[in-house]
Amino acid sequence: MSRKCLVSAVVIMLAVSFASGQWLEATIRVPDSLCGLMRPNHLVYNAANNTIYVGTDEPGVDCVIAINGTSNRKVARIPVIGRMSAMCCNSENNKVYCAVQGPTVTVIDGQTNEVVGTIAVGMYPAALCYNTQANKVYCANQEGTVTIIEGATDSVIATVSAGSVPSVICHNPVGNKVYCANYNGQTVTIIDGAGDSVIASVWAGGMDPRALCCNTRENKMYCACYSGAVAVIDGAGDSVITAITTANACWDLCFNSTNNKVYSSHYFGAGPVTVIDGVGDSIIVEVPAGVVPTGVCYSPASNCVYCANALSDDITVIDGVTNSVAATVRAGAYPHVLCYNPLSELVYCANSYGSAVTIVDSQNRAIRSVMLGSHPWALCYNSTHNKVYSANGGVSVVTYDSTVTVIDGATNRVIANVTVGHNPKALCHNPTSDKIYCANCQSDNVTVIDGVSDSVLAVVPTGRHPCALCCNPTDNKVYCANEGSDDVTVIDGVTDSVIATLSSGIEPLALCYNSTDNKVYCANHGGGVAVVCGSGDSVIASVRAGRGPRVLCHDSIDNKIYCVNSSSHASPPTGGTVTVIDGATDSLMSTIRVGMCPEDVCYNPVSGKVYVGNSFQSEPDEANVIDCATDRIAATWPIWGGFEALCYNAVNNKVYCSSHHGVVTVFDGATNRLVTTVMAGHKPSAFVWNPVQNRMYVANEYGSSISVIRDSVPPGTEVEMPNDELRMTNGRQLSATIVRGVLRLPESAIRHSTFALLNSVGRKVADLQPGENDIRYLSPGVYFVVSPHPNPLPQGERGRRSAVSGRRSAVHKVVIQR
Repeated sequence: MSRKCLVSAVVIMLAVSFASGQWLEATIRVPDSLCGLMRPNHLVYNAANNTIYVGTDEPGVDCVIAINGTSNRKVARIPVIGRMSAMCCNSENNKVYCAVQGPTVTVIDGQTNEVVGTIAVGMYPAALCYNTQANKVYCANQEGTVTIIEGATDSVIATVSAGSVPSVICHNPVGNKVYCANYNGQTVTIIDGAGDSVIASVWAGGMDPRALCCNTRENKMYCACYSGAVAVIDGAGDSVITAITTANACWDLCFNSTNNKVYSSHYFGAGPVTVIDGVGDSIIVEVPAGVVPTGVCYSPASNCVYCANALSDDITVIDGVTNSVAATVRAGAYPHVLCYNPLSELVYCANSYGSAVTIVDSQNRAIRSVMLGSHPWALCYNSTHNKVYSANGGVSVVTYDSTVTVIDGATNRVIANVTVGHNPKALCHNPTSDKIYCANCQSDNVTVIDGVSDSVLAVVPTGRHPCALCCNPTDNKVYCANEGSDDVTVIDGVTDSVIATLSSGIEPLALCYNSTDNKVYCANHGGGVAVVCGSGDSVIASVRAGRGPRVLCHDSIDNKIYCVNSSSHASPPTGGTVTVIDGATDSLMSTIRVGMCPEDVCYNPVSGKVYVGNSFQSEPDEANVIDCATDRIAATWPIWGGFEALCYNAVNNKVYCSSHHGVVTVFDGATNRLVTTVMAGHKPSAFVWNPVQNRMYVANEYGSSISVIRDSVPPGTEVEMPNDELRMTNGRQLSATIVRGVLRLPESAIRHSTFALLNSVGRKVADLQPGENDIRYLSPGVYFVVSPHPNPLPQGERGRRSAVSGRRSAVHKVVIQR
């Protein structure tokens, strides 16, 4: 099919930015609208509607996810504002209560899954429990009080004093009493469930009490302490019967009502689960579990106790009769808390780092994993079809739910979710074949996605732990750096087969393409930059860099490669460096000292600058601005809240810097001045720019979302600024027309000037001359015509245009369509 090439817009970019018009246009949940909860560590079951509610104390998440207990699918995403500390359920009135650091308790209606109220409680609410006999909710506040809430009206009916820093609370239905363990006070406060008054205060058995459970058969309360003791409290006499010394620091407790046993998990190492006789209050046995046992719960359907092992990513199942390990079930990353659904006879396990809930049936099989949130690790832009792609990690080991979310660049709507391999880490678009390549770090392959249909075309095997990608559009190849096997896989863009595997160096982490000389550069964290011939698929040079090379960019105007090194060769390290490599000779040109621990880099072809973001400094972090003409630092920007990522907007000549706390700072690329700040999501760690709509997409790694930032200058508008530096020497503005694949520059343009055509990421794809230029081989998309040298430069003075001419480049946007 022939291509019809049209000029859809011409934008003359500014040497001085427009007044700030940045705003947060949209927030896109990935991979679906019910995602967005990261690091779950609270679970509660609501018997009134057979629904499991999942929460987290991760700051900035601000939601609860509801999972239907029959279908085991997400049914609601409920906004709960504030850092959550506890949850409980009122099954009589079909409500769920969430304690947040407001200090308030948020009330969720179980019928509608909507927030119906907010109750003011004491400072630092830490724990909740429900009194089934009196229909009351108790909130332990670390200021030293317990707030008592009437379950029907959600009104506060009393506030009673507890001990020092109450942190866990539990109801005993046998005597209708509430027990509150005080973390600093080493005591347990006992409250009358009918009269709402303190009955007694007893010893907790040791230091730092952190768990309670009730033995309803014997009317006893057990209190586990971090110091390793378990106190047994008589429910009738309100006194401590005994204190049981266990093997290690206690973490959680549960009661087996069938066999009258109490189970205590121990947080450190490959700690056992201690089984305690509920009659004699003596240790029966210590059952070996996984690494760092945390939450425990009991299932009467299987008569087993389930223990989540945080660091071995599994669940130990203990037989309630034999006290032996009945099974070990794979879970997600860092399984932390558990709850039981008696209606479906299922156990639910929240995987804190995997952002998923693993569901285990009564046969001790992991039957499903519900993804609550995904880590959007990487973004890329499809200039042919105006789409944005997000690689989402946070993978479950039960079902590989890693996805690539496809977003329509015009509407900001999710149009597809493509299942890829385990833990996707990198993306790139191949405009020649119109394909998206996704590097899957843990499954050691690359998923190839069709740019038109967004369907999987192929899965290409790579080396171990692929982590970076780049495209060679000249030869239609894609390169994949494999961190674990110290090599680079070369993939044919037509057949999606492996052409070659090249030894690159120790731990290759980054790639970039030199379109001027058709070379690929690979930064190896173990030291050095390998240079790969684009046509010959061989390593032709190795350039010495600083210590810990980790990221690269290509200056397409001056043909330089900038390699960012995490620290210098000085001992001890005195800061990071940037190695500048000549793209023609592959020789070292200079070394630039930057801030501590540089993490990211981006290139500004308009102003001739490279930006380096540095993290792990004393506040604030910083970004360094390097002048490509002199290879010296021209400015330093403070980045508050922990630097994360950088990106450049060529339409408005602006640079975007994100911080860990969700702030995106926008700087003027010409003046190096602060333009504005925009709030994004939680830990924005990757950018991609959509030049058609002039939108910046931000991947919020901990927020399971994409923030869309819009600029006030719309595309398709011609803007002319009174700046002589952007005019041609004959007084005319540069214009460009495209007809049937031929780009024509006016003959009146300076004949001794060199023009370049850059793609949407600032990479040079063609040299242009006044007159006709055949560009039929280029893929549809957004490109920029750049006049990089207003004054001709002598041979050998590449990279000094700013110093020689003192002028900036004229840049014009053109869009090639099919």
